[in-house]
Amino acid sequence: MQNPNKLVLLAPKCFQFNEQTANNNFFQKNNTGTNQIALKAALEHAKMVAALQKAGIETCVLADDEQLNNPDAIFLNNWFSITPNKTLVIYPMWAENRRREIRATAIEAIKNSFKISKVIDFSDKAAKGLFCEGTGSIIFDHLTRKAYACISPRTNVVLFEQICQQLNYQAISFLAEDALGRAVYHTNVMLSIGKNIIVVCSASITNPIERKMLLEQLRQTDRLIVDISFTQMNQFCGNVFEVTNQNEEDLLLMSESAFQAFEPEQIASISERVKIAFFSIPTIETYGGGSVRCTIAGGFI
Repeated sequence: MQNPNKLVLLAPKCFQFNEQTANNNFFQKNNTGTNQIALKAALEHAKMVAALQKAGIETCVLADDEQLNNPDAIFLNNWFSITPNKTLVIYPMWAENRRREIRATAIEAIKNSFKISKVIDFSDKAAKGLFCEGTGSIIFDHLTRKAYACISPRTNVVLFEQICQQLNYQAISFLAEDALGRAVYHTNVMLSIGKNIIVVCSASITNPIERKMLLEQLRQTDRLIVDISFTQMNQFCGNVFEVTNQNEEDLLLMSESAFQAFEPEQIASISERVKIAFFSIPTIETYGGGSVRCTIAGGFI
C-alpha cells in the first residue's frame, strides 16, 4: 500500500512566520507589516479540510494547543509518520521551537485513530544534534521498500540510514540545491512518490552520478515521472501528495499555485492517471514556506 487512505491534519491557531526555520527554509517570506496571518492561515486550512472531506478522503484533525504558541504546528508531517504496518515513528526536528509540537495528547489521538501497533521514538536524537524531519526529510516508497532523502541541516545522513535500517527500508540519499546553489531544506519540496505519479526536480541534484542513480531507481516501476523545473519547484509543484479516498479513487493533492505552475501537458498526463485536487493556501505557503504536502501526514486503515 503506497497511498495513504486516511490523513492527519492540525487546525492551526498560532500560525506565524517562524524566524528559526527561516534560517534554511528559503521558501519562507517575512510577514513584516502584515496583519491577521494566523486567522488567514486558519481559514485557508479549514477550507482545505472541508474540500478533502467532500472529496471522500477520511481525515483526522488534531487540535492545536494555543498556550504553546507553535507557529509551525500546521506542518505536522515533520514530527511523525505512520507506516503501512501501523508503526508510529516520531522524529527529531532541527528548530528548537518546533520540538514542543510533539505532544502526548496528539500522540494518543493518532494512536487511537489508527490503532497503532508500535511506536519508535527518535526525538531524543535532537539533543545530540541529529535531525530528520519526518516525511519532510524522508520520501518513503512503500511498494519497493526504498526511502529517499536529500541531505541538509535538517536531515542527517547517519540518522536517516539508522531509521531506514530499523524500518527495513533501503536508504537512498543525495544532495540537492536550488537554483542559487543553496541546500534544499526538505526532500518533499523536490520529490513526491505516489502509487501512480512521481514528481521530481532532477535538476536540483547537482551531482550527475547521483542524479542518474536516483532517476534509475525511480524508473524501475511503472509510474508516470513528471520532471519539474526550478521555477516549478519554487511554486511547490514538488510538494504534492497522492492519496486514496473512501471510494478507492486515487487523487493528487496540490496547492493552487502548484496547479497553475504545471505545464498543460503535465496536467494532462497526470490527469490520465489520477484525479487532481488543488487548494488555495497562499498565506500558509508564503509565510510558512510549506505547501499542501507539508500540512498532511498520511496513515493507513
